[in-house]
Amino acid sequence: MPTPDSLVASRGEDVVHSVITAAVYDAAGAFDESASSKTTTTIKAIVSLPSSKELFINIQSQPMLRLTVQSTVEVSAQRPGRPDRFTVRGEPYEVIEVRVDRHPFVSTRKTTVILTRVATPSQALT
Repeated sequence: MPTPDSLVASRGEDVVHSVITAAVYDAAGAFDESASSKTTTTIKAIVSLPSSKELFINIQSQPMLRLTVQSTVEVSAQRPGRPDRFTVRGEPYEVIEVRVDRHPFVSTRKTTVILTRVATPSQALT
């Protein structure tokens, strides 16, 4: 039986993952994204809509997505500076939750990432 990682690799779509690697803050202590270092990579992910339970955590009422990524991909909602971001189908999203859970049918581990749409176009990945 295929594992979640092999399914993501064979059937996932390309998404862009952006990670702040060295956060820089200005004199007032505000995060300065333009001065911060980041890496951007294209990975495979299975994209789906979140469950109604997952929608409940979205306090900003922005559109949401759920990604299943390979277990080797390090994703965080709590990096210094800002959470990781993804570009999915040309739209920018930000990570609000990451969990390692079990697939409901085959009981194998998988990594689930819940995303919320970035509110303004100026915050898109560069």
